[in-house]
Amino acid sequence: DPRKTTLYPDQWMMFKDQKYPDAAWEALKYLSSVEGLRVYFYDTDKAGGIPSRKSMAAEWRDKMVESTGLDATMIDDVVVKGIDVAGKVPPSHAILKFSEVSNVAINPVLDELWLNKITPEEAVATMEPKINEILAS
Repeated sequence: DPRKTTLYPDQWMMFKDQKYPDAAWEALKYLSSVEGLRVYFYDTDKAGGIPSRKSMAAEWRDKMVESTGLDATMIDDVVVKGIDVAGKVPPSHAILKFSEVSNVAINPVLDELWLNKITPEEAVATMEPKINEILAS
């Protein structure tokens, strides 16, 4: 089985003919370490993202329970069932206007959902027209 990222389409890399390959490699090793992933996912604007290391799954779930107040079983079910159903999450950055759709139509509504201010049905009803409007423009 070739390794693949199943939950997030971003990647870290270095150029083949890079001037400082040893330093670049050390940076990549740090970023992909448990310590580096903790900094990246818990202390930056990526907070809430899912680290790629399975060994961090329970830690990540517990942080999501703490920050959202959602039930741990529900969070586990969403992640595990999401992978089972989709096989993998598609490379969303290839979607036309992904950044605008994400920043304008999805993320603000998800914030309301995670804070239990709206229901999932209300979230979808709010997102859909905004997404369609952005894609149509």
